[in-house]
Amino acid sequence: MFIFSSPHRLALALTVVTVMASACSVGTTETESTDHVIQPSTLTTLPTPTDTVAATTAIAMTTSTTLLPPSTTTLPAEGVESDIAGLIAEAERIRGLGFASPPEVTLLDDQEFSVQASMTEIVNFINRDRAHTSFLRVAEVIGTDDRIEDWRESISGSPQWAFYDAATENIFILLRPEGYGPLARSEIIHEVIHALTDQHYGWFELLVELQEKGADDRLVALNALIEGDATYFQLVYVQEMSDEERRSVAEEFLDSTPDSSPVPPWVLADFTFAFDAGFEFVRELVDNGGIASLDRAYLDLPTSSEQILHPGRYRRSETPMDLGSINANIGGYELVASAVLGEWGLRQLIGETMLPGMATQTIDGWGGDSYVVLENEEDETVFVMVYLGDTESDTEEVTQAFIDFAEDDLKLGSGSRFQGGQAYSRSGRPWMFVDREASGLLVILSTKRNVGRDLAQILSPP
Repeated sequence: MFIFSSPHRLALALTVVTVMASACSVGTTETESTDHVIQPSTLTTLPTPTDTVAATTAIAMTTSTTLLPPSTTTLPAEGVESDIAGLIAEAERIRGLGFASPPEVTLLDDQEFSVQASMTEIVNFINRDRAHTSFLRVAEVIGTDDRIEDWRESISGSPQWAFYDAATENIFILLRPEGYGPLARSEIIHEVIHALTDQHYGWFELLVELQEKGADDRLVALNALIEGDATYFQLVYVQEMSDEERRSVAEEFLDSTPDSSPVPPWVLADFTFAFDAGFEFVRELVDNGGIASLDRAYLDLPTSSEQILHPGRYRRSETPMDLGSINANIGGYELVASAVLGEWGLRQLIGETMLPGMATQTIDGWGGDSYVVLENEEDETVFVMVYLGDTESDTEEVTQAFIDFAEDDLKLGSGSRFQGGQAYSRSGRPWMFVDREASGLLVILSTKRNVGRDLAQILSPP
């Protein structure tokens, strides 16, 4: 199921605050550009605005929204239904799409809203999280007691105002008889846009399919498109507010955003990727082809995190190379995951061991990969990855990054020649193997030396 959660607020906070900076500064004639600032010129591809009041009235008269009262509370105060209908009309206007059939909207009091949110699952990355936990432990990027799924749960709080449950196609909204403030309205817009795009393009079914397959990189890319879409138009809505309302949004974000996070920064970056990189991806599409180009993206989906990180490659249809699955059968070991890391996942694996900015440059030539994680009953783990760079030079850079990782981070020394590659081993430490042939690379990381050596003798770079 789909839920609006804390990572969304954390990812959006900086963007909104910087966007609002010009509204909060009196007498400012020039806005300094940063990576996170949306300049007004970048949001000029909206459909022709309609009369909001007229649209709201029309929606209310045709009852295009089903507002269900909570089962154990009184009916919402007069005017709330009209407010929600107006927000639905606004979402349709700024997104340039209309609901083909009325969306289901349920208004709940605080207790019912909390209960419903707790019963609704967050987008399920559990297979990806478990796989990444396994190989990151072997790589000693995280501790033996750390679990990425626990970190995700620790920062994935309950929604504050609204969430779209794609499994039931229902928008749940916290009932506020006195009406909704600027931030609450923007977050309702976000969730209405989820319902709108799901109704038009049916992304939820594919999302579930990718979750079940554990298709890491395609799942990351699809989620980034979905969240980037809703985040982009949420900010369009905020930018159309008055200066006072925009200041209110910025202040609420500052008040509700924690000063620190209980998880490492790179983990938080992974959780917020869909909102941060997804927003930039959608902005690039709209800037270069209008909203129509964004609509087409749902029909011709981005298939990799590389395309999200580099929208120009998506527009040029640079699809990842399919390396297939790795045949790495080892007696006593069970397959935990078989998927694709992608450019973003590879950054997560080795990026923290490199100087700032170096990971982006090193992994920029990603062409395709495939990996497997295997474990036995004693929690011994094997990670195997095959990688193909866009060019031989690209693969050389990634190969050197893994060599540096083995020598400097895992403290395995200079290694020795084995099976045409380089093996790294030290008593009481993981065993690692790196083998490059032209643009292909094979990496094996194993807690058991003999298991790693057996795999190195039967596997080769792509």
